This record gives sequence, structure tokens and C-alpha cells, in this order.
Amino acid sequence: MMARIIFTFICLVFVCHNVAESRTVSMYDLKPATLIKSISKPALLGGDSPIFRNCSKTSDGFQLTNVLVAGCSVPPCPLIKGTNTSIEIDFIADKEVTAVTAKVYGQIDGIKVPFPLTNSDACSCGVACPTKAGNAYKYKYSLPIASEYPSMTLAVFWYLYDATVEELCMDVAVTIKDA
Repeated sequence: MMARIIFTFICLVFVCHNVAESRTVSMYDLKPATLIKSISKPALLGGDSPIFRNCSKTSDGFQLTNVLVAGCSVPPCPLIKGTNTSIEIDFIADKEVTAVTAKVYGQIDGIKVPFPLTNSDACSCGVACPTKAGNAYKYKYSLPIASEYPSMTLAVFWYLYDATVEELCMDVAVTIKDA
């Protein structure tokens, strides 16, 4: 609950700051670097539309292969307040990992703010743990979009960890909006 309050406060500060400067917030303010093209399921995305960026380090133990966000074919992906948005992250493990934990952050005005997850255990979200080197995995999560979130466009960073070691990073531009 505290993370949600902090996230909402920072979002409001960001929006007020931009309104005071009479500046329009766009996905280009997010500096999400170069988006990469979807690899494995272009037909579901309406072609080969880029919707995500691989922000993993070369030392990370998982290779990101694809990301699907329900209802999204072109960024920024719409996140509708008061609903859940499904996300799938496909990857190949380069090593065995006993337990996989997910962490999500929203980047607002250059600051990464934790986004609360109801279940951070990726092993209960489609990933068969322990992972085995060379095997493909699909992480699935239904992300609740709270009605009290401010309407805005931001970058969302999704990480998968083995204990405290980052194994995968991806980011996608999203727009939180009313129905």
C-alpha cells in the first residue's frame, strides 16, 4: 500500500511539474532508447511493430526473445485504469536458476518508482523453476491498473531476478488512461 501511495505522489508531482511548465508529456520524454522489433509473434502484434526494448546486460542469465502486452501493437501501450493488463515475457535461460522474482518500476521524469506487484514470484507465473540452461520460458502476469493512478505516459521497466542478481530487463512505453 505504501508503494502505491509513493507511486501516486511521484506521478502527481511529475504531472504538476509538466503542467506548470506548459509542457506536453510524450513517450519521447521517457528516453526509452531504441525499441527493438518483436521476434517470435509478429502476427499477434499487427506486423512487426516494435513495442519493447531489451535493457538486459550482457551478463544477464536470460535472453529476452519476445514481449506481448494485451491490446498493444504500437507504443505507448494503453493501460486502462480499473482493469488488468496481461503481459507475457518470453525468454531463454542461459543457466539454472532456482527461484525467479519479478520487479517492476515506472520511470517518471528520469526516476524509477517501484510499481507494486500482487505476486512477485515468477515461478508461480508460468516459469517452471528451477530454470534449465537452453530452455525457453514464458512469464505471464495480469497487472492491475489502479483507478487512482494519474493519467500519464511513462516507461515501465520489468526485471526478473535470481535472488538479488538481475537476469533479464525489458522496458515498454505505456499510457495510463481512463476507460
